[in-house]
Amino acid sequence: MFGRKKKLQNDRDRELEEVLRGCKEWMQREKEEAQGRREDEEKRFQALERQLEERDAVLREMKEKWNAWEKAFVRQSDSLENLLDELDELGENSRQESILAQELKEERKREKALLDLACFCREQMDLTSRYLKKEPGWADQCRMMEQEAERYLRAANLQETGRKGETVDYDIHEVLKAVATPEKELAGTVAEVYRRGRIWQGQVISRAQVAAYRFEGGTEE
Repeated sequence: MFGRKKKLQNDRDRELEEVLRGCKEWMQREKEEAQGRREDEEKRFQALERQLEERDAVLREMKEKWNAWEKAFVRQSDSLENLLDELDELGENSRQESILAQELKEERKREKALLDLACFCREQMDLTSRYLKKEPGWADQCRMMEQEAERYLRAANLQETGRKGETVDYDIHEVLKAVATPEKELAGTVAEVYRRGRIWQGQVISRAQVAAYRFEGGTEE
């Protein structure tokens, strides 16, 4: 009788030990899995921080370049105006006029180079904005960049063309594609802009590349 009780007690003790051992193993696995999840989350967070830092660096660099271009452009424009004033004052002095004409020619070359640089920076900004607008939280930042860029463009007397909904003008638009539409009022307007055009001091330096609506189907009322 006493032997059976002892055996039952031993069996219960072993069962209890197995349960405790199983609990400890389960708790250890949960701890390891939780640690692994925390490490994965930390890695993802660090990667996201690096991406944001890289994008901030790109935006800062673009803004610095744009500011530098705007200052240089204003200086060149002022220098060109000064040269033109000097040409008027010299009058009949052909030798001085020749020298100034050569200087003016060089100034125009530099001015054109700055204008080309401005257009290039603007196109790069457009490409960057199109990419960033797809990322969450960047739409407002891109809109602020666009407003800042337009302010500099106005200051430099550089006008951009090519916006959705505007009437197609072949002097400033290059239509690359026709988009069919049953809405007659949309015919002859810009449907999509592939590349903006630019007008500087009233002269078209590049036409906007666009797709235009073409009326098809439907009936006239």
